[in-house]
Amino acid sequence: MANSRTSAILVFASALILLVSAANLAHAESLGTWTSTTIYPIQLAGTGCAVVSDATYCVGGFDSSYNSYDDVYYASLTSTGLGTWVTGTVYPTAVDSESCVSANSTIYCVGGEEEGGQVVLDNVYYSQISSPLEFSWSAGATYPQ
Repeated sequence: MANSRTSAILVFASALILLVSAANLAHAESLGTWTSTTIYPIQLAGTGCAVVSDATYCVGGFDSSYNSYDDVYYASLTSTGLGTWVTGTVYPTAVDSESCVSANSTIYCVGGEEEGGQVVLDNVYYSQISSPLEFSWSAGATYPQ
């Protein structure tokens, strides 16, 4: 009896999840067409980017030789795309593939790697953005993994 009740609950839960998913898809909106905007100043992959207020900040990245960078660039957000990329305060370490997010005018970047993935980082750095030209990086508690 318990097994049939559990099976019925699982079937019901699965059907409910499918209905909710279908309802969400029915309300999805198209992004429209993609438009080119200001080109990033150097050719990198694996940059960590976050939006703070009306600017996009991008940290680190790696080039075609898998060299990691400590560069930080930011650009203002406009109705037509991105403004000119400007060099920001360098990140405390060369890094790529880190995750960056923002909250309350602060950028937080977690982990990442360097040396072509040979070194995995547990660093956490953050920076309060009072203005695009005035920010500095501080170390937070290391990531536990």
